[in-house]
Amino acid sequence: MFGIEWLKDGSVVDRETSVLKTESEVIASAYARAPEVAARLLGHEPDGFRLKDASGNDLGVHSLRAIRGGAP
Repeated sequence: MFGIEWLKDGSVVDRETSVLKTESEVIASAYARAPEVAARLLGHEPDGFRLKDASGNDLGVHSLRAIRGGAP
């Protein structure tokens, strides 16, 4: 199990839980879901996400700016 914290300018704007089995699956899924999350959070569109494991340990922060054509 993994936690996804959607971020805008470093602040959490939404949280989700994923039951996918591997970190790489969760990362790929989060990138694929980013447009849907942005549409749901109009005015607070995330520019990245933080991935956490089941224990709450940070596994990394991933930028969405690169896939939207902005600076990483």
